Amino acid sequence: MPDPNADPELLKIISEVQMHSRNPSKSCRKGNCKCRFGYPKAPMDKTIITCPDDGEDDNDNDKKPATSKSGGKGKKSKPKQRRLRQIQKDAMAKLKPIWTFLSESKNPPMTLSELLEKFKMTYQEFRVNVENLTTGNVIVMKRRPIHCWVNGFNVHLLRVWNANMDIQFVLDEYCCIAYMLLYMSKPEHEMTQTLNQVFGEVRKKDVNEKDEMKQIMQAYSKHRELSAQESVAQTCSLPLKKCSRSVVFVQTDENALKMSLPMSKLKEMAPDTEQVWMSDLPEKYADRPEELETMSLAQFASEYRILYGRQTEDPNAIPLLNERGFIQKRTGGKTAIIRFPRFSEQKDPEKFHSRLL
Repeated sequence: MPDPNADPELLKIISEVQMHSRNPSKSCRKGNCKCRFGYPKAPMDKTIITCPDDGEDDNDNDKKPATSKSGGKGKKSKPKQRRLRQIQKDAMAKLKPIWTFLSESKNPPMTLSELLEKFKMTYQEFRVNVENLTTGNVIVMKRRPIHCWVNGFNVHLLRVWNANMDIQFVLDEYCCIAYMLLYMSKPEHEMTQTLNQVFGEVRKKDVNEKDEMKQIMQAYSKHRELSAQESVAQTCSLPLKKCSRSVVFVQTDENALKMSLPMSKLKEMAPDTEQVWMSDLPEKYADRPEELETMSLAQFASEYRILYGRQTEDPNAIPLLNERGFIQKRTGGKTAIIRFPRFSEQKDPEKFHSRLL
């Protein structure tokens, strides 16, 4: 917190927009806890990165680290999870009197040493308990007990923004990406209720499937709420997403779902023909030109794209064998990102090893 005499303007902004409420709101109490955002924050005499107890017993030192079924690291065994939960429970029990005092007191001690002296706890005990509350490496910012309700901020951004912000250091890139994706794929609960109501009304009517889908589509388009940004983007026909690389899905299951040929082509074919399905990427790969004979399926999918319609008239189009179509090498020197299905080695061993091939 800034000095009241040196920077009263910044102190005023922080007091108005960066102070977490002492009365937990409905959003705070999600997940059966008093405050899911972790307020009041732990006071600390310096900024630290927590290294919590890993839950290992002395007898586990000679054992190999726990691994997941797929062979990756990170999945803890059940006994270890129980030990970690017990460690966290013990740490919370020891810190609960301090947390209760910080939540109820309007004039907490100015320094951490005064606070710990009041509860007869050493600094080392306090730090160990704070670290054991976390399940991984977490940054605990330096703060006094009187600042335990202040949300993280950047001084320069806060002056310009003049509104609430929540800034944290990123220690785990995966967690950061997962956090953003959760926001991007946040469900629309109100829309779900509306569509369920439409489903119930449509089922009571004697309509065909086409009219049923039409009513559902109209209900979705009329009741869905759009943000101002998305409304402007759609009105101006702006692209809602951009990608620097193409993404290609490679199907490795031999019995996967396939698309049939267009009706116009099916009418021209003999009634007893069995070649009624569109060829997928693995089939086109099997009919690749001789100069690509040594190329793997993954390399084929990432470096070449399939051409359709008038694209096949391009002079750089490469014909596939057995009239499977045409391909072309991707331009710009950017290969595509490939995606493929994952199968369990225990439940679907045949599909699992087929994917590896």
